[in-house]
Amino acid sequence: MTQTQRRLALIHALIGEGSRLETHLIPGTEKQQEKLLFDLMTVRPAAPIPEDVLTLQDAWLQERLATLPVTDAGALETLRPGMALYRGDISLLQADAVVNAANGRMQGCFSPRHPCVDRAIHLGAGMQLRWRLDREMNGARDGRGGCRVTPGYNLPAKYVLHTVGPAPGRGKPPTDRYRAELISCYRSCLDAADALGLHTVGFCCISAGSFGFPAEEAAGIAIRTVGEHPAVQAGRIRAIFCVYGAKDEALYRQMLSA
Repeated sequence: MTQTQRRLALIHALIGEGSRLETHLIPGTEKQQEKLLFDLMTVRPAAPIPEDVLTLQDAWLQERLATLPVTDAGALETLRPGMALYRGDISLLQADAVVNAANGRMQGCFSPRHPCVDRAIHLGAGMQLRWRLDREMNGARDGRGGCRVTPGYNLPAKYVLHTVGPAPGRGKPPTDRYRAELISCYRSCLDAADALGLHTVGFCCISAGSFGFPAEEAAGIAIRTVGEHPAVQAGRIRAIFCVYGAKDEALYRQMLSA
């Protein structure tokens, strides 16, 4: 089966489930079809996935991944002992684990084409990630500052470390409680990675961006907390700070090089 056939079969299967998306016409180009498929995956609620659909999805995601610029975490330049910097899509980082800035329900992002880490990781992993987390949560919510571990499924990363960071909101100075919660996010993820014997961990910019934690302060907390962790100091874990834009790259590079 070709990628086009897989993609179209997946689109028809998800529309056939009764997707809430208004879908009257399947576009003709590969790029538009891919966007539609990702939109359908984004809005699909946590539910069992038919085996034939899961097989199609995994084959499509794996073949698609083989055409994308995956970055090996081990090949990145060390800017400070135990720390490196990566600018790009965190879902394309080949590492032992990547960190997801999750919501308390651990359901991923339900907003089509929303440019968040949570959506990118769930789409790269596949629909089984949402279904697994839904079964684990069983209606509960995770508190801020912890860590929940899942397989990476179709991601280049072996594991995903899900953490719920503080959300002070744009324009509001973070309180000491928010700072403590952000510190706990980094510590909890590193503790979990160390317990699993993992050696490379890609961190997104937890709580920055739309969550409202000031970027410079969040970066300072991240670098300081990671650098103080025993597993990083002992050389057991190498942390990779993952950024997407040029401004954040410049900020982290300056701080890591200081």
